[in-house]
Amino acid sequence: ADFGVTMGLFSYPILMAADILMFNAHKIPVGRDQIQHIEMARDIAQRFNHHYGEVLKEPKALENESILIPGLDGRKMSKSYDNTIPIFSTEKKFKKLINTVFYSPKYN
Repeated sequence: ADFGVTMGLFSYPILMAADILMFNAHKIPVGRDQIQHIEMARDIAQRFNHHYGEVLKEPKALENESILIPGLDGRKMSKSYDNTIPIFSTEKKFKKLINTVFYSPKYN
């Protein structure tokens, strides 16, 4: 049976941690739903530093619920809501979708 589980499900948090750690970011503005990713980055940094000395900064979540990327319907952008903007669309379609978000009555 295909459960729709891909390697992306498992590797995304590690890739996010790598993005944070490689820039030595220490305060990361995130929404509540992303705090666990910052905690994973902290765990990785602690483990790495334990073995190799103090090389990586341990990031801290700067919780900020005002950070919201709107989707096509005005709600938080999410694949679960099917309101995302495909970034590899043609330029014309991409601009049309962006304008849909920013010129909708919800934002004006």
